[in-house]
Amino acid sequence: MRPFARAAALAAIVIMVGGGCADAGETTPPGETTLDYGGGLDLPPRLTFTKVENDSRCPTGVTCVWAGDATAVLSTDDQSYELHVNGDPRSFTINGRTVELLRLDPHPTQGTQIDPATYKATLKIT
Repeated sequence: MRPFARAAALAAIVIMVGGGCADAGETTPPGETTLDYGGGLDLPPRLTFTKVENDSRCPTGVTCVWAGDATAVLSTDDQSYELHVNGDPRSFTINGRTVELLRLDPHPTQGTQIDPATYKATLKIT
């Protein structure tokens, strides 16, 4: 096969494979996804990870009587949902889709404060 023909064939394959990628505005498929602080996904509506409140989780390396809790706040244009790491509610349903908080990272470490911009919320969408 000529070099030009090989390049054209490779370009066609890349275009076909790339065509399966999600474009902005497409509905988020079911499964596990991780949102960066300030990041969002489209269910629809658009759901954005807007803040973390009351991060009282027991720091790594510390013995605590209680595991503590943290609240991840996810928002649409007109409503906010508070999901707890170690409490209820851990999930909510919107437009027939259930959003469950699986994990909130990073976990606190003794003697350090978490920069809000580093938070990541791992969610399960069903």
